[in-house]
Amino acid sequence: IDETALAFLGGFSILQTLDLSDILHIQDYHVEKLLDYNLRMLEHLTINGCIQLTNRSLECVARQRNRIKTLNATTNTNYTWHGVVEVLYNCEALNCVDFSHCPNVRFFGCITRLSNHPLDRDLKQFVSRSLKKLRLEACEDLDEDSLDYICGALLELEEVSLPYIRAVSDPAVQALATGCPNLTFLHVQGCTA
Repeated sequence: IDETALAFLGGFSILQTLDLSDILHIQDYHVEKLLDYNLRMLEHLTINGCIQLTNRSLECVARQRNRIKTLNATTNTNYTWHGVVEVLYNCEALNCVDFSHCPNVRFFGCITRLSNHPLDRDLKQFVSRSLKKLRLEACEDLDEDSLDYICGALLELEEVSLPYIRAVSDPAVQALATGCPNLTFLHVQGCTA
C-alpha cells in the first residue's frame, strides 16, 4: 500500500486488528497518526518487517496503555530495550508479544529498583504482566536479566519461544519450568549455553 492508502486506514475508526507487515515505506509518524488519533479501538497490531520504524513507534504503542493486547513487531534492527521496556511498562493488557529477529533487543523486562540506597542497589523488583505468549526468536544477545524477568514476572505464560538465544541454559529452562506453571509450549532450539 502507498501513502494514500495509509491515510485512508485512519477512516476505519472501529478497526480492532491491523496488520501492516512488510510495508517498507511506513514510518513512525504513520503509526503515531493511526494509533494516537484515528484507530481508537485497535487492540491487535502487527508491524513485522517495517524496517523504517524505530522505538518512537513502540513508544506510541506504549501510549495506548491498556488498549493494545497483541503486538507483533518482528524483523527490525531499530528496536532496542528502551522501546520494549516502554511497551511492557505501560501496556498492562498485553497478552501476546513478538520481537523475534530484532537483534538490538538485548533486554526484555520491566524491573524497578527497590531503593537508591547503596546497600540495596542489587535488590530488584519485577513489574509483573499477564502475557500468555512471548516470542523472542533469534534475539541472540538477550541477557540473563531478561531470562530472570521472564521466569519471575510472567507467571501466566503459556507459550515461550526463545530459540537461538545464547543466554538460555539448563538453569534458565529449569527456572521457566518453576516460574511458569501454565507453560504448554517451549521452543529453545539452537540454545547452546
